Amino acid sequence: MPRTAKILVIDDDLTLLAALPDMLIFNLDPVEVEVITCPVEAVQRVQGVAYDVIICDVAMPRLDGIAVLQQLRISSPATRCILMTGHWDEEIRTKAQQAGAFACVPKPIERHSFLETIRQALATIFTPA
Repeated sequence: MPRTAKILVIDDDLTLLAALPDMLIFNLDPVEVEVITCPVEAVQRVQGVAYDVIICDVAMPRLDGIAVLQQLRISSPATRCILMTGHWDEEIRTKAQQAGAFACVPKPIERHSFLETIRQALATIFTPA
């Protein structure tokens, strides 16, 4: 039986947070998905809970996704982090890579490529025995 992957989604977009967990659970079984709207709370949460993949929006109040990623790399260096942004440009992609992101994907999310990115992140963690 495969191990259940733990995914945390950090975004202040309540519409996205209402739909994304179901999409991930339906397409990436077995997976457990948690959501947090506040990036500061998310950084605190990751200090006490181990996640396999963290998906984080770039543009959020109080702490942007790049800053969240930089803090997550300290407390959870093995976790794969995927950043999402509705303001796609090469500068954001470069900053995400420099901060240690596994990937940076544009919003609105294109379901198939987004799921493939998450599968690739999980594949780097879960290798067959």
